Amino acid sequence: KILDLWEYSSRVIDGSKDEWKKIDWSLNAYVPASEADVYARNKDSRVATGIVVPMTFASLETFLTYFWSTFIQDPIHRYKGYGENRVGAMLMERLISKQGQWFKEPLKLDTMWRDSLTYGFGAAHLGWSKKRVKRRISSEVDELLYEALKDTPFKSQIGDIVRYMEDGVAYEGNELTSIDPYRMFLDPRVSPNDYQKSGFIGWVDDGDLYELMEREQDPEEGIFNMKYVAEFADRGLSFSRFHSDETGRNTRQQTENILLESGEKYSSPPVHLVHMYMKVIPAQCGLGPSEYPEVWEFTIAGDTIIIQADQLDLDHGMYPIVMCAPNTDGHSVMPVSYLATTYGMQKYIDQQFRFQEEEQRTCINNKLVLDPNVFEMADVLDTKNGGIIRARRSSYNRPLAESIFQLPVTPVTQQNINNAGVMIDLMRQANGTTDITMGNLSNMPERPTATGIDAAKSGALSRLQRIAQIVGRQAMDDIAWMMAYNTIQFMSQDAYAEIGGRYEQQLRKAYGVPNGMPGEITVTPFDLQPYFDIEPRDGTLPNSENAQAWTTIMQTMLGIEGVGQQLMAQSDVMKIFTHWARIMGARDIDEFIGGGGQMPQVTPMPDEQVMQQVEAGNLVPMQNMQGMAV
Repeated sequence: KILDLWEYSSRVIDGSKDEWKKIDWSLNAYVPASEADVYARNKDSRVATGIVVPMTFASLETFLTYFWSTFIQDPIHRYKGYGENRVGAMLMERLISKQGQWFKEPLKLDTMWRDSLTYGFGAAHLGWSKKRVKRRISSEVDELLYEALKDTPFKSQIGDIVRYMEDGVAYEGNELTSIDPYRMFLDPRVSPNDYQKSGFIGWVDDGDLYELMEREQDPEEGIFNMKYVAEFADRGLSFSRFHSDETGRNTRQQTENILLESGEKYSSPPVHLVHMYMKVIPAQCGLGPSEYPEVWEFTIAGDTIIIQADQLDLDHGMYPIVMCAPNTDGHSVMPVSYLATTYGMQKYIDQQFRFQEEEQRTCINNKLVLDPNVFEMADVLDTKNGGIIRARRSSYNRPLAESIFQLPVTPVTQQNINNAGVMIDLMRQANGTTDITMGNLSNMPERPTATGIDAAKSGALSRLQRIAQIVGRQAMDDIAWMMAYNTIQFMSQDAYAEIGGRYEQQLRKAYGVPNGMPGEITVTPFDLQPYFDIEPRDGTLPNSENAQAWTTIMQTMLGIEGVGQQLMAQSDVMKIFTHWARIMGARDIDEFIGGGGQMPQVTPMPDEQVMQQVEAGNLVPMQNMQGMAV
């Protein structure tokens, strides 16, 4: 049934792969030369062939740069708690941030975003991983250890200190694994916006026999039947008919057939794995008595042997797969990517440069019409002698200009560069990656005003902001939910959370850590509860607000008598300051605030009330505070 579902899904996905290959070609720095290019290069190695103008690549880099600026901040995922779980949500945020550093989450997000812009959708698998290490343990020899060691080469006496190695877990947490769109299969009945409602979802990847055998020893992995897989792998039967490398990514490096001197492959036998999450009725499949749908996880090795079959019992109740498709229309199963929409323009631009290059090559490489009875043909064909062509003695009295002349070349590509420039501008407008989004203000009017620049910048970035918001709702929100619930469900040992960050003052107060004192908080699995919410990103850049406008507003308001006192009484001055500092470019204002302590609480009072409090001894003038301990 699993393999049948793959066949069902591949009928939809295979139709898009030819389009994907063309986009890969336009993004590839290495372009396979055509037969004509090879011939020209063999004649002259200096000839430029296979010109590809990297406009598609530039658009992709602009998108990705905006995504990094928007999402890759500390923390990537933000949480807020309710009631008694406010501190728990703060700790969760710090733990998830630490896990992202351990397992290199930004790199996996970059791959998913890149795939979504290139192929129309990008996906990643979210699992719980542990970094296992060897720890050196020092222990005093007691009677029990002495009896255990006395018959071994390691002689020791009671009271000696011995050191030994012990398996341990350095850290654990959520880890994203990129999924290649070429090897993924989707439910053709749902759009990317509703992929969590799919009846099935899965992918194919390359497995390593030795790694799988090691994982089988861990009961948490739930892997079995590896001895049969090993037998099939030794006979070369561990491949899947659904596994293919149609991208051509390994064509240039030719990494598929690397052999050792002995003739054997450099790694352990490969095992192709088909991973599938699907809804099944256990009673109908012989998997249990339940007659209601359940989500199960299956893994098949080499299309033959099931090595994993478990009910997917995750607290978050979702497929552990995240997917984003920023150009989806909400209906299509396979959306068109942003880069595919301008592929025709990219091809036209490359063609314009190529035609001009071919014309120049024709002009430079002289095509002569001559009488072979008049000239020494060896001199005509050989240019090593400096271009000297000897005339035969019998033609000395003949006008040589009548016996040799160059074929005229009519220039037809004079406007090619201009045509390509027009198409480049259209391509940037179609993708929303105009000059101003790339930081190029050379095309702005002469002496533009600050207001004009801000308006142009805001309009240019609004399209990228919308795309980032779609990606945030499709993938980033789901990642935040899954990571939090996985941490609550699978965290098996205590971890340390840094006390700095957004909630530094609240955490210091909750755990009694004085201001100015560095510290970390020990977080146990019992400190985390599923009572929290996420704070979605709005898709804007951190410093995209008009800082000059904020500064002008604040200066104007504070210049009015009485407004400053009213702001101090009714507003959180510290929050206003930190917001202003961030849009002015300060990246980690929390660090400065945490080290310097909290802002004093300011309470405006009428003059008469202040005098009464001074006389009563409840208030002390500021000049009298010098030298007093705080």
